[in-house]
Parts: sequence; C-alpha cells; structure tokens
Amino acid sequence: MRPPVLGLCLFVLGCPGGEDDTSKTAESAWQVVATDLPAGLMSVQGTSADDVWMVGAAGTVYHYDGAAVSAVDVGTTEDVWWVAPGTAGPLLVGANGLILDYDVASGQGTPSAGPAEGLFFGVWGPSPDDLWAVGGDTYGAGAPLIWRNSGGTWGSAATVPAGVNAPEMYYKVHGKSASDLWVVGTAGIIQHWDGAGWTDYDCGGDGVLFTVHTGGDVTVAVGGAGQALVCNFDPATDTWTNVSPAFLPTINGVTGRGSTMIGVGQQGTVIRWDGSAWIADEERPTTVVLHGVWVDEEGGIWAVGGNLNSTPITGGVILYQGPRTVNSL
Repeated sequence: MRPPVLGLCLFVLGCPGGEDDTSKTAESAWQVVATDLPAGLMSVQGTSADDVWMVGAAGTVYHYDGAAVSAVDVGTTEDVWWVAPGTAGPLLVGANGLILDYDVASGQGTPSAGPAEGLFFGVWGPSPDDLWAVGGDTYGAGAPLIWRNSGGTWGSAATVPAGVNAPEMYYKVHGKSASDLWVVGTAGIIQHWDGAGWTDYDCGGDGVLFTVHTGGDVTVAVGGAGQALVCNFDPATDTWTNVSPAFLPTINGVTGRGSTMIGVGQQGTVIRWDGSAWIADEERPTTVVLHGVWVDEEGGIWAVGGNLNSTPITGGVILYQGPRTVNSL
C-alpha cells in the first residue's frame, strides 16, 4: 500500500532553516536542475549553500557540493521520506522503519533498528544526541510513531502525546530547541513539546497537516486535502490561525529562513509569505507535485518533487531559484 502524499521541513544542529536572518529572495526564474528522474524526491535539506541533500523513493539520494549535483549510494533501497543533515553526513528516515546515518567521509551508512512495519515521515533534532522521528504504521493500522534518540540509541519515546490513536499518523516534527518542538499529522494534529509534556492545539479543523516549520519569521504548518491548508502560530496569543490562501491545491512542504518563507505543493504550486499573507506565485515552475523545499544562507531556494500520486513514485524533479547557476543532471 502506498503511503499518503506528505510534506515537511526540519533540521539537525540548527543548520537548515536556521534562525539567522536572510533578506527575502527576489523572485527570479527557477532553474530546472533535473526532471523526469527515475524516482520521485520527497525532501531537501542542507547545512549550507555548498552542502545540500535531496532524497526520495527507492533509496535515491542526490548531493550538491557547491560545484555540481551528483547521485550518492547510501546503501538502502527503501523509500526515504525525510533527511536531516548532521555533522558527519545526513540522517535519513523512511519506509520499513528506516533510520540511517550516512557518513560522508567513509561513504558508509549505519542503520538503526526501527519498527519493521513502521514508516517514518519526518525527523528533526536540536542536537546530534537529541533526535526525534515521527510517522505511523505502513498500513494505517497501528498507532502513530514517535521515536527518540536521546542517548545514542533509538527507541519509542518514553513520553508520547496522549489521545492520538490508530489510524492517525504523525507526519513531521520541527522545533527551535529541546524544550520547544512541534509535531503535526492527520486529523489536524498539532502538538507541542515543552521539554516536560505535550499540549494539544487546533487550527480550526481536522484537515491533514503535512509539514511544520519554525525557522523563519513565522511558525507555520501546511497541508490540506484538495484545498490548501496553511496555519500560522502566534506566540503572543498562544494560538494557531487558519491563513490559507483561497483556491489553491494542497501544500506539502514549507520552510523559512528569516523573512524568506516559502511553501510548495500539488501541481507545482509555490506560495510565499509577504509579511501579512501567503501569496501564490503567478507562474509555476513545474506541473508535478512539489513535496520538499529548503532555503540556504544565500537566499537560494531548492525544491523537489515528482509523481508522488503514483505507485511506484517516479518522475523526480529538482529545482533551484537563487544567485547561483546549478548544473543540470
């Protein structure tokens, strides 16, 4: 059974989507770095403009090193749903309980034992020794998954949110610190961890939320089912508000760095935060599903996607918008 189309953004070590301010990237032409790749891509994250990782179906991984984009064999054929860059290389999570640390220097991946029928859709951590992975049962039958590595070993988190049962799923986790992180998922799930316990929040409905991100000017969660669902968090009032743009399809991924805030979704949709509202680009860079997006410290924007509504997931696309000229695959 193919998992539902999802979205997200995250970071490890404060690298992707960091808190440093970057002026809003001026809209320019998107560069099509790759199109119609054999496997669709679900996530893109990096530590810098010279270290960007893109991952997807069937263990597909690409890396941009500042000079060129190239394929990397990380030693798995599982679908990789999310990537979080760390100090030695990327951390990948995905199908069949995949948790894989890839070491760039050695070219080797070190797996950790995850639940055999589990599917991790998101991963994030405030430090290398405090990491969170979220997901659910592959067939939608088991309880949602929240795993944690807080001492060198992965396992089911000792403290998990109450009141969320099968067949719900968690899709993404993201935060600012060990005592300030958010988890989102199906049925409008929005839950906050303060370092000691969980608090439930609501954005005014039960629509699915695919991605949450805290690294830009606003904390935002995105999703939808046919229609875009976008929710902003106001720390002054401790509330989430539905700020969805009208007449747009599902938004899968969102990211931010300083005042540059951008989301991507179905039919190549791109939305940007202008300081008061989410506005859609008039022109779309592709017609396929965009699923992941990340902004580097130069204001360069990377977006990935593919035919995520198909089985198997094919037709991968890599896009870049920013000050560099990136080689085409």
